[in-house]
Amino acid sequence: MRYFRKILVLTISACLLVYIIKRKFWIQILTRTGFKHPKTALTHRSSQNVRNRTSQLEDGRIFQDFLNRNIQLQDSKNVYFDTVGGVVCYIHGTIRRQLNSCICRDELTGEDCGIPLVVADAHTYSSLKSKLKRRLNPRRVLMAITFNHEFDMLEARLYEHYEHVDVFLIVESNYSSHGDPKPLRLLERLKKGYLAEYVPKLMYIFLDTFPSSGRKDGWAAETYIKNAASILGLPRLNQTRPDDLYLFSDADELVSKEIVIFLKLYEGYPEPMSFSLRWSTYTFYWKNKDNTVVTSACSLNMLKRLLDAKSNNIRGAAKELSSSKNLNNVMRYRKLYGDVDIWVLGSTMHPAGWHCSWCSSPEDILVKLTSAINADFPRWGDYPEKRNLTYISNLIKTGTWFNGERLPTPTTLATEKNRSFAPAFFLDHFDTYKNLLRYDKEKQQELKIKANDLTHA
Repeated sequence: MRYFRKILVLTISACLLVYIIKRKFWIQILTRTGFKHPKTALTHRSSQNVRNRTSQLEDGRIFQDFLNRNIQLQDSKNVYFDTVGGVVCYIHGTIRRQLNSCICRDELTGEDCGIPLVVADAHTYSSLKSKLKRRLNPRRVLMAITFNHEFDMLEARLYEHYEHVDVFLIVESNYSSHGDPKPLRLLERLKKGYLAEYVPKLMYIFLDTFPSSGRKDGWAAETYIKNAASILGLPRLNQTRPDDLYLFSDADELVSKEIVIFLKLYEGYPEPMSFSLRWSTYTFYWKNKDNTVVTSACSLNMLKRLLDAKSNNIRGAAKELSSSKNLNNVMRYRKLYGDVDIWVLGSTMHPAGWHCSWCSSPEDILVKLTSAINADFPRWGDYPEKRNLTYISNLIKTGTWFNGERLPTPTTLATEKNRSFAPAFFLDHFDTYKNLLRYDKEKQQELKIKANDLTHA
């Protein structure tokens, strides 16, 4: 027995030694290649999921040829519905079951509690209700953006959508939208381990060219950069399907998780989809009177058959789909695949997400000013006095636009419980982002008085 114990102790010691040596070896390899296992603040998912992704990161496979890798799309393994006694209920929308029905949370409705109020609030819902059906298998969602310097909004996007979106296509160029050389801010951070646990679903798209006409024609530059998401990104996705949902938006526009999950789980609605977003400027509390309504999503089938496989054509879908060259194609598409009609989701009362325009630090707003396309005049970055950091800081504090117009005075204040005020990432890290969330009425009044005194001096 004593001999057996000695052998057992030696065996365990040897195994521990081998583990330590192997772990040290991989850490050295990752360090040499520029990738380090970081500590991330975005830890809202289960510890098991994080451990699984961490093991992928540590063995180095995820980061091989990161710039050019393809991504294999797979079916979702998430369980969204539960069936008890023949009654199907959306798990996250159901408080409890009562007899043969699902009792829904306040923000959801429908027999299975899977329909967000944002959807039910749409003026077309009454005629659409009978057509909506649960899918046998969840639709895959491809979410695409262009990136310049919007790190906070990128983190908010991943925090909101990582579990339910199948791939994120992120375009970054070494040219600004104005055509000036610029650093690859995101890539440099990714190399140092930024967002490491999210990398399995990230497709980084490097755009190293700028259109020759882009310096004079800013709209041509914008179109060129936005189209790169689909033109360069989609060929690198393996096993796509015609009914995969392609959702393209600006970096400061974020559709809510509830809407994306609904689009993933149901079918029978028309396409393309527009979203009415809660629109604010500088912060989430300087809310504008109107929402931003932007057409952002359609199936890959529509994107390829009717919109020339170009991301920016989704934004201009109303024009594209009504053009004379497309009329026959639209009629054929309706006959073979389904409704072609811009479906607006969201309203002022129930927005479909957020558009936080210019929601950055003064330094980042300066970057945005100087990076802007040569269009949409006045181009405020062309005016030296508008590029002053103190001036920009005062605009944020007093809720004043670059032309001197005041933004509406906040009437709704942020709290951690008001989940429609801002994306969950900001509310869940309230203290870190309180400058974007909390309005100090007395302080703002004092600043406005000073601003008026300076104006009339």
